[in-house]
Amino acid sequence: MRYLPLHIDLKDRTVLVVGGGE
Repeated sequence: MRYLPLHIDLKDRTVLVVGGGE
């Protein structure tokens, strides 16, 4: 499973999306 960083939340939380399936 590979995660791609898209955007950083205001609460210092990195939003990640699952790539290549769960």
